[in-house]
Amino acid sequence: MAWGVVLRGFLPLCLRRLACLTTNTYMGARIRPVRTDLTVPCRYPLWTTHPVRTLHLCPNLCAGHNKWSKVKNIKGPKDAARSRMFMKFGMMIRIAVKEGGSSNPEFNLALANVVEQCRGKNMPKVSIEAAIKGADLRHLLNKHGAALCDGVRHNFSRKGVVVTQGEGVSSERALELAIEAGAEDFQETEDEDEKPLLQFVCDMTELKKVRTSLEELGVRTVSAGLEFVSHTPTQLPQAQLEAALSLIEALSDCLDVVRVWDNIQAQS
Repeated sequence: MAWGVVLRGFLPLCLRRLACLTTNTYMGARIRPVRTDLTVPCRYPLWTTHPVRTLHLCPNLCAGHNKWSKVKNIKGPKDAARSRMFMKFGMMIRIAVKEGGSSNPEFNLALANVVEQCRGKNMPKVSIEAAIKGADLRHLLNKHGAALCDGVRHNFSRKGVVVTQGEGVSSERALELAIEAGAEDFQETEDEDEKPLLQFVCDMTELKKVRTSLEELGVRTVSAGLEFVSHTPTQLPQAQLEAALSLIEALSDCLDVVRVWDNIQAQS
């Protein structure tokens, strides 16, 4: 019998027992022969075999894992080309409004044709309306000798303005009210009916506090809110003043204009 695995200490023991069986002596004493053809069952085999299985590991690729490459390589250039096309349509709308003299496609055939082209290229309705409104505003400014330009916003600061009734209030008393209420400045003005009003200017974070203080001092407030206050008021000659007032009135009547702020200072 051949053994494939020999436990530690098992081989010397087997050799000693084999010597005893062949010489019939053990440590000088004679022993009886024993049978060597007996088979002793082993409860725990020295080795066992198992079936071999192959295990393959790989990352789980969910749906959409390649989405960004498609967006970057396909959708991105298409969106850029579409944006450039819409910009050209916006320019065509402005030219059509300027040449046709109207922002209504029913009365401006050139504008109607451009709008039809925009719809054919699936330009959003909101973008078409915004382009027409922008062209209408530019046309209105050009009509009054004005132009739409950048860099005007830095001439104004957003402030809190509290408007109160100014009848019977002197300039000295208005200054005292401004100091007591915590306002930065005050201005004397009039409403449409030429009734005197007082405007108390303050920081926009102090608007509620100044209004409450003025009411506690017995002043009746007309309105309170955030406005753009000019840094450098300007006085205009009579001819330019009339043109500016005409432009402000036209802008106020425009449906796309919410409110107009100016830096025109009334002549004293």
